[in-house]
Amino acid sequence: MSQARLLVAAIVLGATVGPAGASGALYLRSSGEPFRWPDGGRSIPYNPDRGGFGRLDAATALAQTDAAFAAWQAVPTSTASYRNAGLLPVDVTQSNYGPYLFATQPDGRNAIVYDQNGAIFNSLFGFGSGVLGFAGPEWVDPATGDVIEAYAFLNGGPNLILGFPTSEMLTIQVHEFGHYANLAHTVINGQIALFGDPTGPAPHDTFPREDLEGRIETMYPLLFREGGQETLHADDVASLSRLYPEPGFSASHGTITGRVVRVDGLTRASGVNVIARNVADPYDDAVSSIAGELTDSVLQSDPWTGVYRLEGLTPGATYAVYVDRILAGGFSTRPFFPYPAPEELYNGPRESGDPRIDDPAEYQGIVAVAGATTDGVDIFLNRPAPGAFPLGDEQTAELPIGFPFRFCGGEYTLVFLNSNGTLTFEGPSNSAEETTSGFFSGPPRIAGLWDDFDPEAGGAVSWDTTPNSFRVRWDEVPEYASARRSSFGIELQRSSGEIRLDYGEIRAFDGLAGLSCGSRLTSRYEPQSDLSLLPSSPDQTINARNVSALYEQFVAIRPNDLQGRSLRFTAPNEFRDLREPNDGLLRARRVRLPYWSGERFSGIFPSGDDVDFFRFFARAGDTLVAETRAGNQFDTVLGVFDAASGALVAVDDDSGFGLLSRVSYGIPADGLYAVAVSTFPDFDFTGDGPGEGRYALDLRALPGTPLPLTDESTIELPFATFAFPFAGSAWSSVFVNSNGLLTFGEPRLDFTPTPAELLVGPPSIAPLWDDLDPGTGGYVYYRRTADSLTVTFDEVFEFGRSVPTDFSVTLWATGAIEFRYGEHGGNDGIVGISSGGGVADPGEIDLSAVEGSLVLDEPVYEEFSFGQFDLDLHVLRFGPGPSPPTTVDGSLRLRRP
Repeated sequence: MSQARLLVAAIVLGATVGPAGASGALYLRSSGEPFRWPDGGRSIPYNPDRGGFGRLDAATALAQTDAAFAAWQAVPTSTASYRNAGLLPVDVTQSNYGPYLFATQPDGRNAIVYDQNGAIFNSLFGFGSGVLGFAGPEWVDPATGDVIEAYAFLNGGPNLILGFPTSEMLTIQVHEFGHYANLAHTVINGQIALFGDPTGPAPHDTFPREDLEGRIETMYPLLFREGGQETLHADDVASLSRLYPEPGFSASHGTITGRVVRVDGLTRASGVNVIARNVADPYDDAVSSIAGELTDSVLQSDPWTGVYRLEGLTPGATYAVYVDRILAGGFSTRPFFPYPAPEELYNGPRESGDPRIDDPAEYQGIVAVAGATTDGVDIFLNRPAPGAFPLGDEQTAELPIGFPFRFCGGEYTLVFLNSNGTLTFEGPSNSAEETTSGFFSGPPRIAGLWDDFDPEAGGAVSWDTTPNSFRVRWDEVPEYASARRSSFGIELQRSSGEIRLDYGEIRAFDGLAGLSCGSRLTSRYEPQSDLSLLPSSPDQTINARNVSALYEQFVAIRPNDLQGRSLRFTAPNEFRDLREPNDGLLRARRVRLPYWSGERFSGIFPSGDDVDFFRFFARAGDTLVAETRAGNQFDTVLGVFDAASGALVAVDDDSGFGLLSRVSYGIPADGLYAVAVSTFPDFDFTGDGPGEGRYALDLRALPGTPLPLTDESTIELPFATFAFPFAGSAWSSVFVNSNGLLTFGEPRLDFTPTPAELLVGPPSIAPLWDDLDPGTGGYVYYRRTADSLTVTFDEVFEFGRSVPTDFSVTLWATGAIEFRYGEHGGNDGIVGISSGGGVADPGEIDLSAVEGSLVLDEPVYEEFSFGQFDLDLHVLRFGPGPSPPTTVDGSLRLRRP
């Protein structure tokens, strides 16, 4: 029997304290098919803990557990039943819970763990997290769809600290045992009672307000004191009966199904809550379904995307059906955020996306028929009318383009209008902070002028669509908390497929303008352009077909100069990896080290059917470093192969930035090697990883051994074959500190250097003492010879800056020292040498003017302010004795992407 372990789903049950997945199933085997306990859920086993639960002693906790399972077993329209399969062998506590939470294989136990004092939950989620329980299937059989084992962890700490009544402790158990059966979360009455949500689609109170005490659904994701959640309600009963139905369930109840359709009238929307209320009994006879709850996909090719199903309806009753935004809680079906359109009721023959025809507050009742399904109850979300659109600060709206528009290889009929001056595809993005990293890493974007605009404070944002064009405009819209107003527009043209940016008066002095294909397709290393120098006459078009990002960022020293201009762009088209086919060692592309793929498109496409191999020659003694330096939306995996034998010799998953990869491998012999790029968890590099996207691959052979330095870190490095004479002592080791400073006797992590600190600290050698951060990029490595030690900082960034710095320092057995500089990042900092201990200050000197070697009889240093560093490509040598060789083994061999 094949087995798979499911991830833990944390549940937060909280109103003033804090449960957490939509009607339907918590875990799915496949689209349309949830996991279920076998035999219709008959005789589901559970193994209770031996300890107490909060203020409940062991015997009371056990009795309450039996009662909580009995509440679900009492559902007459479900075949689910439960049996106590015996106590766990121990009282599970903070000291021994690991085997019950992190089992590596099924153990024959279905643990119900009472964390009596909350210590387990504090260790997992932090003190005061508000997580009161988590539960669900633990092991499943993907082949059959059967649940094999489940568990539930229950937090008794709040009962001790906050004095929960016993009924609320029972609520936690009944709720979690719903997850134990693989039920997800629902929203019916909870957010009306807890958040004052309207009783129908906001802002309409379709039904009279009533006291909802004792009438909150058990599977609502937040605990409502005295909400009666320990008792099952109509929606809870329907949810269990959907998974484990009695043979007569469907025949004795009605069903309503349909789709939720977005504002283009074509695209189905998942993650929208749909509620059906009996108009004669709206609070106690109501059921819900989240559109798309039976699929993990949002692709339109999946038939379950955007589909809802309301079951367990009372025959003969008339129901009002409406879409309702989810306000809070955790859900296994991700809620659509931000909510794409006004909430509305299903309106029968008037149902459409046009609010002039389809009044959101009106509904046509649907009569439930026993044993019958009323299908085709499709709810078309209302689009806003063209013209001025009331966007507020940091707000977004989904709009229909009116025709298919191709951008960066995708075809779109919907676009998000963001108040901060942009249009985005696939999802909203309304950050007030315009950054190049956000421009690259977000969704595909057109930025007329991305800035912190506040339409709520003045001006107007408007939109319009015709059969051949889609237009949006910002007219006299001010920056947030500013009188600076700007006017500009974006137009998408159907026939030409072009994009037009038109600028009126621009008073904002900062911002970002241009096009980006977003995180799947940008390398994150695209340089910016001067948009004002690009063609701007009406008959000239800027060719952006093969450009993943074309943009300019405006700041105080580079002010906006687009006023009065009009820019026309061809839209970026579909990108192809020109290195394909390279999906195996025999097809590996031959490259030369160092190699950088950022200038040309390279990617893993399509998901589950691609892996890329690169072959190269490497020399013995070097360290191969391979790193993926883009790929924001997918998890890369890197492998190093001996090309001659085909052996996999090194592999890495997440040692790079975020989910990106970085692997080092010491080359044992001259020869051919290969690096493979794939996605997690494709560790055999056959190309079946589920992720996809663009990556930028950096391959290089370092003439030395990498040092795993991060921000504010240090490593003590022995000289091995000699003792280094310095500051009156012979040293057997040196501390390499991440901030570009070598010290003797003790490390030093100070990132704000001053001349006084150089003179008073430990003996120090400072090729460039600055606030450097090797953890965000670049390499620090060393190389030894019989009479020297060289440490190189290669493309290391100053903290918070985006231009790297290159330098090396060599220490010779004679006591000679050499600093060698490549390109720099405009750094400030201190360069020099000091014996430390409070030596007298001789004053700084201009190191760039020195010829020959400097003697070491006294401290030598120069302090640089930002932007004044002038030692690019310089070599500084310090005595005593004869000068070291002019060619240094392990000197800089630098290349920058």
